[in-house]
Amino acid sequence: MAAPNLFERILSKHTLKSFLKDRHTELVYLRSSDPVEKALKVLCEHHILSAPVRFEDAGDFCGLIDMMDILSAIIRLYTAGTNSVAAADWQEWCKDIETLDHRGVRFGIMPVAKLINQSEGNPFLPVSEHGTFFQLAEELFARGVHRAPVSDDHGKILGIVSQSDVIALLAKSPEFLTDPLASKTISELGVIDKEFLSVTVDTPAIHAFYLMSLNKESCLSIVSRETGAVLGNLSVADLRSLPQQRFSSLLDPVSDFISHRMSVVAPGHAHVTLQTRRPAMTVLISAELGAVVQLMASHHIHQVWVVDEHQKPVGLVRTSTLIALATRT
Repeated sequence: MAAPNLFERILSKHTLKSFLKDRHTELVYLRSSDPVEKALKVLCEHHILSAPVRFEDAGDFCGLIDMMDILSAIIRLYTAGTNSVAAADWQEWCKDIETLDHRGVRFGIMPVAKLINQSEGNPFLPVSEHGTFFQLAEELFARGVHRAPVSDDHGKILGIVSQSDVIALLAKSPEFLTDPLASKTISELGVIDKEFLSVTVDTPAIHAFYLMSLNKESCLSIVSRETGAVLGNLSVADLRSLPQQRFSSLLDPVSDFISHRMSVVAPGHAHVTLQTRRPAMTVLISAELGAVVQLMASHHIHQVWVVDEHQKPVGLVRTSTLIALATRT
């Protein structure tokens, strides 16, 4: 039998039970009849991207809802009446603001039960609290699952763990940070994903989100029209404040949409630019793995943009790519 690799040694030390116990947070969940507007408010208040959904009457959970499900639902509302989302002419959506806001009201009152796994990438797969993080990474996260509910011996859901929790454990591990592997560059290790999405600052937000939904991406870079340099990052998380804006605000340029979002979630920031809001985290291709892991963990982000000497994006490092590295034989 081969000796455990660095990641296996570190992640096998942490059981899901002990991790949740140390986190000291209660399970945040939604009821199946809760409207989407309430769901977004809950996700925003708790700074989370997903929550399990419980049946209204019974105590059982019926699924998981995350921001990609909500994005898929929004795009379906915007493309209502077309044969398929992929074939939709997004410019046609921008002609009737009154209709768009009416659809926004419909969206806000929709029960969350209708949104469960709309993105078709969010299965509800509970795992045992007795498992380790390496087992979870190897059996689920490495296969594209981003988060998993953790249950006790009686089937009770105790909490949610995600790929980001793996990154956080590595970032706090002296064994990882002092290992020669952590000093290797992201280019050497081949963890730079060169397939990504970018839009210019004047792109309508709805078109940017449409591209994300179509390509099953949770983020894209916002770049300067003049120089192509990265100015910011648009994420599905930015949709969490949508009910507090008019639905037609999705027609605004991405730069204005983000500014409006910040004025909602952080009152007092009247003049927010892409750079002052939450600038995109960037690194060069020469960045070391350990530094990238620490950057992702300290800023609670799921990806880091890789740029050239002119700050133009050339790729990104994702949590999922690092999970794949950790579980690679």
